[in-house]
Amino acid sequence: MARRRVATRGHTVPVYQALAGALRTRLGNDPASLLDVGCGEGGFLRSLQEHPGLERHGMDISPASIELAAKASPEVLFVVANADRTLPYAEESFDVLSAIDSRVNAIEFERVLGERGLILVAVPGPDDLIELRERIQGAKVLKSRTDKVRNDLHARFTLADRMTVRESRTLEPPELRDLLSATYRGFRRSEQAAIEALTSLTVTLSHDILVFKRR
Repeated sequence: MARRRVATRGHTVPVYQALAGALRTRLGNDPASLLDVGCGEGGFLRSLQEHPGLERHGMDISPASIELAAKASPEVLFVVANADRTLPYAEESFDVLSAIDSRVNAIEFERVLGERGLILVAVPGPDDLIELRERIQGAKVLKSRTDKVRNDLHARFTLADRMTVRESRTLEPPELRDLLSATYRGFRRSEQAAIEALTSLTVTLSHDILVFKRR
């Protein structure tokens, strides 16, 4: 529900637009099939409903998230599965895989992607929510996830494009807590008091957008 509220408030729009733009640049309006890995409640797939000729699929480990997604987009095919293991699809089933704030599985991604296969990845930028993380953790630490994604995929895929989307927004405590729940789920119990005591805060929203293609 936190992810649904984040999407409804428009906080994900810049990331979704950047990914959709990369999709149009690479594939144009050619018919294509896309699987959103770790799709959550399906916000990105809903944002693509006007993309011509695009067959949309989503998978997530959370049955509750998939139920929300399926109710909102009955025309999309959803599956409950663990992307860290085996993707429940045949070889070369998709033209595009997307992963937003989700881990990548290089071996399985290569198996289910077709010959012209693309991978679209969005990961939090080093300064994403840095003001909020400083408020909670007491330190302004830059934390990059991009290098790990590149290392995970480099044996099988080439980085074809990279961009950063960044903006600042002043948010109220419920919105801040939703962003934490949707993106950073690893806060320690000792930090819960700081999370509960949050006041309105201007924060940086930042994501790195990465486009990979087969070697």
